[in-house]
This record gives sequence, structure tokens and C-alpha cells, in this order.
Amino acid sequence: MKEKFVNKINKAKLAITIFMTTTMFPMTAYATTGTGNADITNLIETVIDWIFNIFAVMGAFKVMQGVYEWVSSQDSEDPNRKEQGQKKVAVGAMLIALKFASTFFSSYIASLLQFS
Repeated sequence: MKEKFVNKINKAKLAITIFMTTTMFPMTAYATTGTGNADITNLIETVIDWIFNIFAVMGAFKVMQGVYEWVSSQDSEDPNRKEQGQKKVAVGAMLIALKFASTFFSSYIASLLQFS
């Protein structure tokens, strides 16, 4: 009985952590109306920013999943789970870093995708 209650509390804590993490990366999108290349570039950059925001949220989830797996493997002393947890943390950190690095090259990607 106590074990089920603790399990529900842990699930609630995980849900709250996921909610807090997703609110850390606001996803705002806007596109101006009108004609011309500037509006197309603005729209493409907005879509690219959305994609990188999704990467950041997925990365935060991977980091949390990896930390949980790594910490829970300490009890069973399972080296495979430790390694998998560390890999998930590394992949999550890379996805989050990709979001912040996107500010440097999102306009470059938009210029590559432009139609003339």
C-alpha cells in the first residue's frame, strides 16, 4: 500500500518537473502579413525556431530520463543501465545545446531554404 502511494507521488513529481521544464522554453511564433522575401524569411525562421524549441523540450526530457535511470541503477549496480543513463543525459544536453546554438545559424538555414 505504501509502495503504491510512493509510486504515485514520484509520478506526480515527474509530471510537475516536465511541466516546469516545458514552460522554461516559451514557444512563440509570429508571421507578418504582406509580400516579399522578408516575410518568407521571417516565416521560415519562425518554423525553424519551433523545431529547435521541440528539440530543447525533448532534450530536457532525455536529461531527466537519463538522470533517473542513472540514479536508479546505483542501487542494483547495473553497469549497462548506468551507461545508458549517461548516454541519455549526454544526448539530452546536446539537444538543449542545439537549441541555443540555433540562434547563430537559423538565419543561415532560412537563406538556404529561400526560393528565388
